[in-house]
Amino acid sequence: MPNVTDANQFDIDYAFPGLCSLCHIEIADFEGSRQIKDGIFRPIIKRIKGIARTIEVKLDDKSTMTIALCKRCESKFKPEETRELMESEINGWQHEVSEVVTWDDAKKRKHMKEYAKRYITNRIDKKWNKNQKTKVKKPRKSKLKVRT
Repeated sequence: MPNVTDANQFDIDYAFPGLCSLCHIEIADFEGSRQIKDGIFRPIIKRIKGIARTIEVKLDDKSTMTIALCKRCESKFKPEETRELMESEINGWQHEVSEVVTWDDAKKRKHMKEYAKRYITNRIDKKWNKNQKTKVKKPRKSKLKVRT
C-alpha cells in the first residue's frame, strides 16, 4: 500500500471524496476547488477513474454503508481489514463534522461520540461466512482522531 504522501496530492489519510477509503489513492480526477465555508475549500471531482469501486457493508447498528475503494483494495478486501477501514471512515466523519457541519460544538461531540463506536459486521455485496466474520476487528480508539 502506498504511503499517504505518495497516495494522494492532499496528504489525506482518512476517508475523503475521490480517494480510496483504505489505501487513500486517488480514484477520481480533480479540477480546482470550491470554497464551502470561510477558509474551507474542497476539491472539485472532475470524473471518477476506472479503478474506482464500491463495497457495501453492514454496521453493528444494522445500518448499511457504501464505501469507495480502489480496484486493488476492493478485490482483496478481507474481514481483517475492517479495523483500518472503519478507522479511516470515522476519521473522515470527524473531519467533515469539524469543518463542514454547522452544528454547535456540543451537538458535534455528541454525534461523534455515538458514531465513533460504529464497526463493520459483514459485507452485503459479498457476504462473509461464519469463519470470516470471526476475523472482523473493531476500530482502535488510539487510531481515531475523534473529539468527543
